[in-house]
Parts: sequence; structure tokens; C-alpha cells
Amino acid sequence: MKASDTYEEAVERLSAATGEAGFRAAVSRGYFAAFQHLRDHSSVGFALSANGSDHQNLMKHLNRQGLTRIEFLLRRLRLERNRCDYNLSCKITRELAEEVIDAAGAIIFDHLPA
Repeated sequence: MKASDTYEEAVERLSAATGEAGFRAAVSRGYFAAFQHLRDHSSVGFALSANGSDHQNLMKHLNRQGLTRIEFLLRRLRLERNRCDYNLSCKITRELAEEVIDAAGAIIFDHLPA
């Protein structure tokens, strides 16, 4: 599965969302699309360890590679994804989901296209 497929799923989830659960799902898919794209991008050169530290390790790797703008965006997306998945008391809006999906799209299609 390609990151662009996951990104399209995020867009579709947001489009179909009628409430906060849908917004949360869109944010989660948006983050994963960006993570997946960077994880698999040949110019990034990241080696998976297949454990839970891969998310944090990818950000450190991006920073070491001088891709600090992309690292900043991915870190923000992960923060929002974690809020959506683990902090059910915070309100998640359509606007936030749109911002996350826009940032994921920027990583995938603008900053480091395939």
C-alpha cells in the first residue's frame, strides 16, 4: 500500500465525517500517511526496526539528515494524532483535521515527493 492511498483515505474520512469521531479518524490517517511516505522514501534512507520506537526514530533521523522542516511537520502531526487517539477529553474540530491533512499532503506532495 502506498502512502498516497493512505492520504486519500484520510481525505475521504474527513469528507464523510459528521462529527468528532470522523475528525479523529482523519487526523490519525493523515499522520500515518505522512509517516508511511517518509518511512518508505528512498532519499530519506530510514531503516525500520519494527517496534514502537520507529515513529520517534524517524523524526530523529530526519533531523540528522537536515530535513528539519519535514521533521517539525511530522512531529506536529504525531502530536495531534496522539491527542486524537489517547486524549478523548480534548475537542477535535474539522479545522484541526483539515490542517493535519494539509500538512500531510505538503510532506507527501510538496516537500519530498516520490
